[in-house]
Amino acid sequence: MPPRQPTLRSFDQELSGHRLATQRLIGLRPVRIDRIVGSVGRAGNLRDDFRPHRWRENNRYTNMLRLMEEGAMLPPISLYELLNDYYVLDGHHRVGAARELGMTFMDADVVQFLPDEDSPARRLSQERSRFELTTGLRDIELRDPGAYPLLRNEIDEHKWILGESSD
Repeated sequence: MPPRQPTLRSFDQELSGHRLATQRLIGLRPVRIDRIVGSVGRAGNLRDDFRPHRWRENNRYTNMLRLMEEGAMLPPISLYELLNDYYVLDGHHRVGAARELGMTFMDADVVQFLPDEDSPARRLSQERSRFELTTGLRDIELRDPGAYPLLRNEIDEHKWILGESSD
């Protein structure tokens, strides 16, 4: 019997390790495919690349791959975000096909799960959200609370220096 392919991370298992206080709808946004790490409810049914275990024989997957190769307009996937990692609620085959095609971003409807108010993870998540809103930069991933405000100060200082030198 061939070795079983590794499966995806399970949202439910990851969620059980955190005291969560709230969830909020982020809405439609582009998400880096390499940040999509798991599944909501289907982790054991898929390989770690989001393809079904017997993907070559799976008509639904091969049809999705063909549609994406042809450039068909497909609805956005649905994701849960937990501590800057994303888990697929709807769109597993689209994510697998996008990975196979070498895509780097997908449009997704995102619901963010926020840890308890007192946790460092919650503080980091709030700092990242403020940073993204004020700078428009979405692909910067920092892991320490306090790092986003420091980076924002560095950006502001750099802008000020550039403004001073242009006079």
